[in-house]
Amino acid sequence: NLLTGEEISLYLPLWQAKSHKGDFGHTVIVAGSRGKSGAAVLSAGAALRAGAGLVTICAPQTIQDVVASFQPELMTEGLPSTEQGTLAASATDPLLRLLEGKNAVAMGPGLGRHQETVELIHNVVRKSKVPLILDADALNAFENMVDKLENDHLQPLILTPHPREFSRLVGRPTREILPLKVELARQMAEERGVWVVLKSFRTLIAQPNGQVFATPLGNPGMATAGIGDVLTGTIAALVGIYSAQGMN
Repeated sequence: NLLTGEEISLYLPLWQAKSHKGDFGHTVIVAGSRGKSGAAVLSAGAALRAGAGLVTICAPQTIQDVVASFQPELMTEGLPSTEQGTLAASATDPLLRLLEGKNAVAMGPGLGRHQETVELIHNVVRKSKVPLILDADALNAFENMVDKLENDHLQPLILTPHPREFSRLVGRPTREILPLKVELARQMAEERGVWVVLKSFRTLIAQPNGQVFATPLGNPGMATAGIGDVLTGTIAALVGIYSAQGMN
């Protein structure tokens, strides 16, 4: 299927004149680590810009002040961190409690690959009661462990890998990914029951039912640091809005 701008506009939620922020959901962004606080802010800022009613960044407590200084509309929550400045495994329970009553959660930008952070990611993906969007290090956490990409509560899982991240998930060299990206994205979506947004020239969106959509949109200016973080926040905001408004 080929997506066009006109077709995409049909799926966007409507902003009614009588709306309030509760109509557009509360999106949580789990992101950032020492030296990578910008990834959290880029993703959360994009969620606000895309229309989320409320956005909270959950970041290691060691960088909470830095993250909070960027954009006053963003709420922040500092969680237990490792000595290396990444989220600790002990942050699992506080994070799951914070997710109660929220509408969507995005994980990954700038989180790092510390073993405790990987454990946290696995725990949250399995136990979250809200839809999840996984990017960057939240995807890398499942390298050679794709069978763990499951949610106990049957919440939607949306994966947003670039080809290198996708290669880690499927266990194939990156050079083999692009020529077979339609087949591999469809296979991953069908076998794991997830949505796959495979980022590249002509990004693909594969659904669990086997349908694959290609978009001709985008431009070379998007080939820059942080654009993936922005996409993650944008998707999270839209998922949160759909959830808040009772839409599938």
